[in-house]
Amino acid sequence: MDFAIAVLVAAALLAAALAVLRDRRTAAPRRTGARRGPGPTARGSEPRRAAPLSNQRRRETGAGACPLCRKALGSGERIKSDLSPAKGPGEKDRLMRIFGCPHCWPPQAGTPRTCPVCGRELAPEAWVFARYFERPGRRHVHVLGCLECRGGKR
Repeated sequence: MDFAIAVLVAAALLAAALAVLRDRRTAAPRRTGARRGPGPTARGSEPRRAAPLSNQRRRETGAGACPLCRKALGSGERIKSDLSPAKGPGEKDRLMRIFGCPHCWPPQAGTPRTCPVCGRELAPEAWVFARYFERPGRRHVHVLGCLECRGGKR
């Protein structure tokens, strides 16, 4: 009697595992970094749209464009920034302050500088915070926002 129950339980578990594998095979593959679905929305509002993929966002601002004024950088033009020292030998990321490119730094009257996160216009002496990651063969900068949209956090 115990052997028959064990066989039935094993068969049920095998059927459940095969059903899960079949569902995964038929489901559309997810892209890395893609959102799972729209989050909760307020009543009466339209559903939230997923954020654009990173390559679409890059096309919008242009590869090699200033994150503050969105002007394309020419050859040899670089963004003015400073990098905090590493806190320890195994530290993977560091804090960076981004001031702007040659078109918008030092601040000029005709070039507006905006925070790429919240969209506010930056004061002439303001900067944007970012995280700087350095991995073998690749450097990456993730913009966090200005002092105002980060709530005064440094």
